[in-house]
Amino acid sequence: MAHFRNDSVAIFWRTPRLPDEHSLALRQADQLRTDIANVELGLEVIMAQLARIPTRKELWRAAPMGMLGGSATTIALAFAFRG
Repeated sequence: MAHFRNDSVAIFWRTPRLPDEHSLALRQADQLRTDIANVELGLEVIMAQLARIPTRKELWRAAPMGMLGGSATTIALAFAFRG
């Protein structure tokens, strides 16, 4: 709306008030954004945990080394405590 007074223009804007149904929809959209962000964060945490799981190749190397180390420890203890 423009008012002319002494060759000057003053413009006044009115901000229309949103009906309740629109404000409810905006709140629901904001909640949905928050929920999606939380799901994405949870997914990132799960992906990071999965990345830390040893691969098949790493397990193949670790298993024989564990058995060899356990055997060596058993033999050493047997010789140390034989009577």
